[in-house]
Amino acid sequence: MFFFFHLLTGLIIGLLISDLLKDQRWFIPITLGAVLPDLIDKPVGYLLFPTIIGYGRIYSHIILIASIILALGIIIWKVKNDPGVLAVGVGILSHQVLDLMWREPSNWYYPLFGPFKGKMGQDYFFTLLVRDFSQPFEQILALMLWQLPLQCSAIINFLRL
Repeated sequence: MFFFFHLLTGLIIGLLISDLLKDQRWFIPITLGAVLPDLIDKPVGYLLFPTIIGYGRIYSHIILIASIILALGIIIWKVKNDPGVLAVGVGILSHQVLDLMWREPSNWYYPLFGPFKGKMGQDYFFTLLVRDFSQPFEQILALMLWQLPLQCSAIINFLRL
C-alpha cells in the first residue's frame, strides 16, 4: 500500500509533467491518480467483499483499466484540450509500476490468466494499515507531506517581499 509513497510520487510526477508541458492542470489529477487504485481496491476487496475477493489489488490495479483511461484521456486531451483524464491515467499507471504489478500477472493482466489471486484474512485490511504506517519511511513521508503546505506558504510569502 504505502499510501504516502504513492502520494509523494504522484506529487513529483505531477510537478515534473506540469513544468515540462507548462500546464498546471496536470498536477492534481496525476497526484489523485497515483493514490486512486488503493483508495478504490482496498476498501472494495478487504471491507466490502472480504470473503469473496479478500484482496486489495483488483480492478483499478489491472493494466486494462489503466490503458482504457489513458486512451480516453488522449482523446479528450486532443479534442477538448483537457488533460484531466489522461493525467489520472498517468497517475494510475505510476501506481501500478510502483506496486510491481507485472510480478502478479494473473492480477495485472486480468482476466487473461484467470481470477484474481491473493486471498487474505478478514482483518488483513487493518493489519495492512498498521504495517504500512509503522514503516519509518512512511512516517517520514507523512511528516514531510504534512509540512509541505506550510513550506509552500512560507516560500510564497518570501517571494512577495
